[in-house]
Amino acid sequence: MIEEGAARPADGFGLLDHIPIGVFILDRAYKVVCWNRQMMEWTGTPPADVVGEDLRTIYPHLKSPMYRIRIEEVLEGGLPTIFSAQLHKGAVIPMMDEAGQPRAQHVTVRPIPAPGGGRWALFAVQDVTDLVGRIRDVRAMHTRALTEIEERKKAESALRVEKEKAEKLAEQLRFLSHRDGLTGVANRRYFDETLEREWRRSQREDEPISMILFDLDSFKAYNDNYGHMEGDECLRKVGTTAGGHLMRPTDFLARYGGEEFVVVLPGSDEEGALTVAKRLREAVEELAIPHFFSLAGLDVVTISVGVATARPKADDGSQPGSLTGAADAALYEAKRQGRNRVVAARSHPVES
Repeated sequence: MIEEGAARPADGFGLLDHIPIGVFILDRAYKVVCWNRQMMEWTGTPPADVVGEDLRTIYPHLKSPMYRIRIEEVLEGGLPTIFSAQLHKGAVIPMMDEAGQPRAQHVTVRPIPAPGGGRWALFAVQDVTDLVGRIRDVRAMHTRALTEIEERKKAESALRVEKEKAEKLAEQLRFLSHRDGLTGVANRRYFDETLEREWRRSQREDEPISMILFDLDSFKAYNDNYGHMEGDECLRKVGTTAGGHLMRPTDFLARYGGEEFVVVLPGSDEEGALTVAKRLREAVEELAIPHFFSLAGLDVVTISVGVATARPKADDGSQPGSLTGAADAALYEAKRQGRNRVVAARSHPVES
């Protein structure tokens, strides 16, 4: 048995040499346990020179709080973390391409079980240099589109068409950097932007807007008893299922944080929102993901759901945070009433 902190033989990870993704593993002492062939090709450093070494002595920038705090959270068994090319200017592991230019990289760090107990941190490094280049091209296209719009101010109908194209292009660009790395749905940052935009639209068009906030019942107990890798897979399944049960293209799903998800329903009144909420609750229960440690009264994964609806006016001074607060209060009430149910803000519980 390999003790915690000891370097594991590289040939124990031979399969990792055949994937086009850089993979390396650190133990709790930051010593390299595995360094696959792709990492060797990208960095020019063979496994013999790095396995068993404290990676911080080779790359001192890993001692900085930006890396240290998030890596230690993973080693403690937290959720996976991401260092993206869009949000992090520096590279986790500096790599050069064939032209001698720095490679853009997208790095996912997740906990994996370590021999003898505890956890190691597995780093999956993707070369996204081409993607970053395409994003740069899209930004250039966006700039050119806006320039054309300014030059065609007198053609009002054409201006509206081009502006809509530019807005869609900008939205697609934002979404590239606003996707939640674990579940694949939008993340909290993109949710905040979308809610603000849809709130203003509801004010202009005098339409209702609804929100569904839900989280997985007894999810900490799920993680504690089934492990964080199973917990991650559970979150992915719930996110995919929830997204598949939104019928309108304007309906928006995001990961709110941890085991919480949020749905924004522009133009939907409370009755419509409750219909969607019930459908989501039933769909998650029908996944039949075993959870024998739930306090919701069933032996499968369930969700508690809060629903809130507003009809904001342009001059009432209301803010989108009021809708979030109302949905959160309804979710709390659903938890208090026993979980695995739907509750609407300022109303009695609905059918669960």
